[in-house]
Amino acid sequence: MLEYLQAVYGGSIYGFPMDKITTIKDELYKTHPDGSMTYMATIQWSGTFGTAFFIQKGMSIVKFRPGEGCASYHRDYFTEGDSWWNIPIWQQDIRTSRETYIYLFGLTGRCFDEDGDGYTKYSAATGCPNPGLDCNDFVAEINPGAHEIPRNGIDDDCNPGTPD
Repeated sequence: MLEYLQAVYGGSIYGFPMDKITTIKDELYKTHPDGSMTYMATIQWSGTFGTAFFIQKGMSIVKFRPGEGCASYHRDYFTEGDSWWNIPIWQQDIRTSRETYIYLFGLTGRCFDEDGDGYTKYSAATGCPNPGLDCNDFVAEINPGAHEIPRNGIDDDCNPGTPD
């Protein structure tokens, strides 16, 4: 099944980065009395857009008819719409939209922190223990409290004023 998912989600000219890696985290399957099968996997994709690294989590459900090797149904569910968040040119638009909903739903006291470093990825959410906006919430070592490593091409400290 990993080969199938890698073929579907591998790097391509359709927007997926060429270095995209597909990792199956958990998988379940059930063979039904009629010989058909349902397969479900929680998946993690990772790769880069330029110098921006991303990790995206999701779930795939694949169904097979009896005696067929090709999938008859395939549906993917991505967590929190991160499919769009991972494209750097769209991040500001996605951030603005999500912050609007954080205000509307009264979630300003919550901590939105994907990498567990204690910094939020939304300025509208003030519930994280560390002050500052995380510019890369997929890598815990990149945050406003990190030491900038000069000339590595990465904004380690989330400060556009320091040389990357």
